[in-house]
Amino acid sequence: MTEGNVRPDTGGPSRSMTYTSRGLAQLFIRWLPAILIIAGAVGLWEGVVAVRDIPNWKLPAPSGIGEELWDSRGLLLDHTWVTLKEALVGFGIALGGGIVSPDSSSCRGRWNGLSTHWSSAPRPFPGL
Repeated sequence: MTEGNVRPDTGGPSRSMTYTSRGLAQLFIRWLPAILIIAGAVGLWEGVVAVRDIPNWKLPAPSGIGEELWDSRGLLLDHTWVTLKEALVGFGIALGGGIVSPDSSSCRGRWNGLSTHWSSAPRPFPGL
């Protein structure tokens, strides 16, 4: 057992390492009220849409949303991939800027003036 898996109060294994069949049952029982509330809300939504005959353009039933998600899964995966690539590129740009900016603030010349300008801008939360 590694040190990361030891609980500091008892020296025994951490809580995440002790899920047995009994532990999984307790976990399920702990989450059961939330699962029932969500299932009931979705069932009520489906029933209200069916009983009141609400048009799909106004309030689609959960079953209709599920069908459309399944039918459009290829398109959704394509768009998800594009969004993920854009997010990773943005993260890379931000990471690169974060790595470069501390070095540039100690340089003389144009970079120093630029970093001083932005660092002296008013902050929305001065105490932080």
